[in-house]
Amino acid sequence: MLKILLPVDESLYSLYAVRFVVARTKLLGSKPRVMLLNAQMPWSEALLKNGAREAFDEFVTRASEKIFAPLRKILRTKGIDAEEKVVVGRPADAVAAAVKSIRPDLIVMGAQGLSNVKKLFLGSVSTSVISKTRVPVLLVRGRRVSPASGMKVGIALDGSGAGDAAASCVVKHLALLGPDPKIFLLHVFEGMDGIKAYETAGYMTLNDEDKKQLRALEEEEYEEAFAPARRILKEAGITAQEVKLEGMAGDAIAKYGAKEGLDLIVMGSHGYSNFKSAVMGSVATRVAAEGKIPLLVVRG
Repeated sequence: MLKILLPVDESLYSLYAVRFVVARTKLLGSKPRVMLLNAQMPWSEALLKNGAREAFDEFVTRASEKIFAPLRKILRTKGIDAEEKVVVGRPADAVAAAVKSIRPDLIVMGAQGLSNVKKLFLGSVSTSVISKTRVPVLLVRGRRVSPASGMKVGIALDGSGAGDAAASCVVKHLALLGPDPKIFLLHVFEGMDGIKAYETAGYMTLNDEDKKQLRALEEEEYEEAFAPARRILKEAGITAQEVKLEGMAGDAIAKYGAKEGLDLIVMGSHGYSNFKSAVMGSVATRVAAEGKIPLLVVRG
């Protein structure tokens, strides 16, 4: 039985996440185990000591019921009686604790597509959840529901174990995709884009031999990125189209996904802490900040 953890709040994005799950229930099995998890922020200890504990408990009950009620109704239309749990604390910490408790196969969350700048400086619950758990996290970005069959799925590869983990996750959760999925392996070569920028700025000029060597390096990098994922999919009887992209990885993947109408992007994450991700940036964060395509993030 597939176990799905659904962290929810009062936003429309939680509604979109629940609708995504409901739309896939036939593919995920007739009776997936679903838990709705809501985290309420605590009041100050000083206020609670002054006799507000009862008022706070009542507030938490009312606030969580307001969130659960419409989601419960949607799930029950498909015969799913979800477990409901409300906790007091930071949302990401609550999700991490729930993961240890119920050991879900998949976390599904609604996520707002913030701009890159906001993402870097404000952080997000989804980024924090990804950094705190090794369970695959599916971020649902909008109201669009993926088709029941012929789903177009892009697996982003960076040549590391994280990309291979993404391919393995697709094989493990193949039912999530439905019949006849179209799989695209995506790798972005950043070297040529950087050289073009330097040439445009007049800092360097490459002769034909230099360009030839760079192209050979590019093809070698593509093959190293595609080969392990190609083998993983082939062993599962899955064929995939290999797509060679150039540019900044996060931007190139997001742009390709929008242009080709992908229904899902799957990518590995090295699971940096929020601070490290904010300072260094990450491809997963950049892709998550753009567009409305659902994003499945898998820890390598």
